[in-house]
Amino acid sequence: MNLSSKLGILASFALVFSYPAWKTYRTYHHPLPVFALLVPEQSKKALGTRIWLKAAEEEGAPLEIITEEDFIGPFQTSAEPPRAILIPDEVAQDASSTLIAYLQNYVNAGGKLILVGDALMHEPTGRLKESFPAEGYFQFPPILGRVGDTVQLHRDTLRITDEWKEKLQIPPGQYSPSEATAAPYREFCTYQKLHALYPHWQNDAKPFTGKKILEAGDGSLIAGIQKLNLGEVLWINLPLSYLKRRTDGLLMHSFLRWISEDWVGLPRLLPVPDGIGGLVLNVHVDSNAALPYLTILKDQGFFENGPFSIHITAGPDARNAHDKMGFNLLGNPTSQEWIRYFVKKGDQVGSHGGWIHDFFGLHVGEKETPEFVGHLEKNFEAIKKFSGHAPVEYSAPLGNQPIWVNAWLRKKGYRSYYFVGDNGMGPTQNFRDDEFTDEDLWSFPVASFQQIASFEEADQNKVPPAQMSRWLKALSEFVARDQLSRLFYFHPPGIQFYQGVLLTWMKETRALAKTGRFKWYTMDQLSTFLTRRSHIHWQILPIGDHFLELDVASRIDLHKMVWRVSKNAVEEVEVLSGKVRIKEIGNELEIQPMDDLGIRVRYQEVPHAQ
Repeated sequence: MNLSSKLGILASFALVFSYPAWKTYRTYHHPLPVFALLVPEQSKKALGTRIWLKAAEEEGAPLEIITEEDFIGPFQTSAEPPRAILIPDEVAQDASSTLIAYLQNYVNAGGKLILVGDALMHEPTGRLKESFPAEGYFQFPPILGRVGDTVQLHRDTLRITDEWKEKLQIPPGQYSPSEATAAPYREFCTYQKLHALYPHWQNDAKPFTGKKILEAGDGSLIAGIQKLNLGEVLWINLPLSYLKRRTDGLLMHSFLRWISEDWVGLPRLLPVPDGIGGLVLNVHVDSNAALPYLTILKDQGFFENGPFSIHITAGPDARNAHDKMGFNLLGNPTSQEWIRYFVKKGDQVGSHGGWIHDFFGLHVGEKETPEFVGHLEKNFEAIKKFSGHAPVEYSAPLGNQPIWVNAWLRKKGYRSYYFVGDNGMGPTQNFRDDEFTDEDLWSFPVASFQQIASFEEADQNKVPPAQMSRWLKALSEFVARDQLSRLFYFHPPGIQFYQGVLLTWMKETRALAKTGRFKWYTMDQLSTFLTRRSHIHWQILPIGDHFLELDVASRIDLHKMVWRVSKNAVEEVEVLSGKVRIKEIGNELEIQPMDDLGIRVRYQEVPHAQ
């Protein structure tokens, strides 16, 4: 039987009960969430909790908070348990013996449990447990290096198999063949570091009989799944909250997406308009050296492929004051004509920092000063004058992005900025140390090929053109296949080394776009979409045995929003309210609202097989 017959879509339009009635229904019956973040009552509003919920929101995963009382309270004994429970690091270190016993029963009865980092490693008194739940109750390898009441973290490389880099959607270029003897493994890279080092707890992984996902260079198990009776436990031996707060959020996001969508089989709100993956091409124009190469690009038809995000350092100087090497937007009619050309082509003209590219990038500090605010203001006003609108995109010279600059960007109405942190990720909103820096802003991490991230850097590292071409093609196919977005950037003079690569890439992406699976986006197009997306209120509700309901109760613009779920996870789909388009694409089922009144779609679950 094909899926079209199986689905049995019973109604395209229905209005069963209103949003307030739905809220009353759920509050009264209080079903547990299908994907739960288990934290102590006192940590519900903690920074670490907010980080996990924000990451889940960005990944389109329906993660909701529950507390220990929610999980084991007397009024929940008959409630349907969550499909998965994630216990995060930092905010859920403590665990009573009662909670551990309930979690054991939950797993034995078929639940999926995720333990991250130091989750449950402490007694309620704060002291380390004599035996950690991961190694004791759930049969993971014992942690080494314990001295009294402390366990030392180690730093080492991280390795992953081809199978799991595909499952976790690790982008091409984020790994290299491992230099270790374990042939099937790839080693994680990051921008400017060929061998990325990750903090973890050392352990003896030799006796581990479960499913290994990641391992460290020292052989320690970093992530693995242990099957226990009817359920499974995933242990992630990384301080993911710590990494996210230091702008290394790739693995937190990758695991959240995989757990929710693939391991549990839940619908996902896609992070791209209409579910069409794409790339942002961010061109940095920071000196008059760019002018002849812009002409070459124009003559070769490059700008016909856009729209692109083109960012300008507008001052008359480039490296230091009075060197007269700058783009000189105020004084050079040729530069002014280029801005008008970009606007006419539909490109988004943004601001590349502060007036004197190298000087700003090398000397701007962590504290706001009148001098560097002045550089930002002058660049802003010059772009505004000749583009006809205030810039809303920003890129930092030399990648230097102090936190105070984010506050200035928000004040001036910017909506997005290029970023050299969070390498390998799509657009995200940053937490840096103990501060949420990106309210009303979206950062766009640069995509990198191992340790390099532009044509100029590729030339400096002697990357062969053929290798660069393969990576760019793979990156385009990656975002198209997985319905994601990423950013690549270069300076126009860099094309002298890879001109043929760039033209071939444009040809390949044109062919990909004709299939309806790929688009070029500007940073502003995606950040505007993602801001709307972040305000949508939606949930997955358990409704009786093996039935789930997608409830989208938002009253804001649902234009271009798409939920995706595996066809293998659903059957008997019924539209209860709202105008909805449901279509099959490959092995996926896409659910798209066709108006802004909210939707309710119920479907029967197929027991999910890993």
